Amino acid sequence: MIASPISAHSEFDRELTETRARSAGMRVASFIVAGQRFWLKQVEHHESWRKRHTKGDSHQAFGREQDALRKMAVLGVPVPEIVAHGPDWIVLTDCGPTLEDMIRNEDYDHAEGLPAFEAAGQALAALHSAGLTHGRGKMKDFCWDGTQIRFIDLETDPAPFCPGTTGRDELVNFVYHCHFVAFQTGRDLSAELRAFVRAYGQGGHAEVFSAARAWARRRWWLGWLMAPVGWLTPDRRSPDFKAASPTLVWLAYYLNA
Repeated sequence: MIASPISAHSEFDRELTETRARSAGMRVASFIVAGQRFWLKQVEHHESWRKRHTKGDSHQAFGREQDALRKMAVLGVPVPEIVAHGPDWIVLTDCGPTLEDMIRNEDYDHAEGLPAFEAAGQALAALHSAGLTHGRGKMKDFCWDGTQIRFIDLETDPAPFCPGTTGRDELVNFVYHCHFVAFQTGRDLSAELRAFVRAYGQGGHAEVFSAARAWARRRWWLGWLMAPVGWLTPDRRSPDFKAASPTLVWLAYYLNA
């Protein structure tokens, strides 16, 4: 039984049925009803042993995501609305592109991107101030509709916020992912990263900054190791390694509370 607030139920149901039929085996697909985009998200089927080992049981992860979305919504955290659901699928409202999608768009405009990164920093700070975490905190977990940031992909059961562990880890993840995508796209994202960190810092989380700085400085040797490895590694894998050194340097010496 579909639980949906959409007035045009018949059109919504028809589009949903057709989308599910043509997207069998796909993790995510979208469809439009009355000018509004919706996202169908289905249980991910891991074909390789490596993915099954690293990501765990996909049905459990899917259930955790639904529970997290409902919990976050009740607590007032900005997340997509679940407008329909089934045993192995959900339909979510559209929240705009992710920060990563914005960067990867060939028409990306830095002037338009900066407000999104600033809003993302404010949103993560507010989430942490509420004693909550996302569970990952990469650029692809933040959606921007032009006015508001919303969190997506809550597949990892978020742990409570702690400045020296979970808070630090999410800040590290975001900084690393910025450098990773910068290497992949050839874009300079230093202004975006500064906007994010400045906005996050204004939320009063100096302890997170201190923990991230200490974490990075203890790993100075890893930066020296990863720098040559990154340039000697095939391009397909090199962004992983190339992003490590600037991430450590940035966190250790350019992170200001």
